[in-house]
Amino acid sequence: MRKIVCGILCVTMMFSMVACSNRVGSRDGSRESGSRNGEAEAELRTDLDGIEKLFPTLEGVTEAEWECKPLGSGDSFVPDPHDSLCQGYIILSDEAAEKYASSYEWTDVSPKVDFEVVTEREGNWKASHDFEVEVYNGNLKGNAWIDGNTILFTLID
Repeated sequence: MRKIVCGILCVTMMFSMVACSNRVGSRDGSRESGSRNGEAEAELRTDLDGIEKLFPTLEGVTEAEWECKPLGSGDSFVPDPHDSLCQGYIILSDEAAEKYASSYEWTDVSPKVDFEVVTEREGNWKASHDFEVEVYNGNLKGNAWIDGNTILFTLID
């Protein structure tokens, strides 16, 4: 009986190792490209569809400039090869910015975000945990800060 259990465990471990090794690449099945020194480069994005997926309840988005950089290399499972660091700026309509400014308690902060391809903007950034909880997709981890009608964000997708 022990030999059977041991055999089943060995086969299960082999299948797990093969399945994990096949996870390398992006979510659409394509592999990373454009790397320098073995690290993936950030991709500049301006699409609002991607912002809508990251922030499904955020209202009044008029434009965005953001970047995503794959974190995992496929050689390690920490972080997952499919995780990406996404960060950038979102511009809100004046009405949406006013709504958010008056709906939450805000604290002055000095966030540090290291961009690769997005141009950093100065701001008097404010944070609200309740705001972040409301606007982020529930599966994501990150921060969002606001200054007037501009949101600065960083998250792991």
